[in-house]
Amino acid sequence: MKGNAPDRIGVYRLLARLEEQEIVSHAWSESDEGPAKRLYELTPSGQKCLVRWIETLDEYKKEVHPTSAYLLLWIARILSLKISMSRKP
Repeated sequence: MKGNAPDRIGVYRLLARLEEQEIVSHAWSESDEGPAKRLYELTPSGQKCLVRWIETLDEYKKEVHPTSAYLLLWIARILSLKISMSRKP
């Protein structure tokens, strides 16, 4: 990744706010090779929010700026695919 690295504190603050809003939840992952880690996933409410975001970006793409909206839509769909794949038994 070029440029500045993401602000880790800011990322975790955002995740905490999303968890308060029940958009994401977390579970602890134990490891023999280091400290436990939090694994975040979208809640059902978060999945609905993501679907609304994809729909909104799709409309934005049609009406305002196709190039930037297309990129955001592509990212949102990748996130959606990862979520649906992780939910399969």
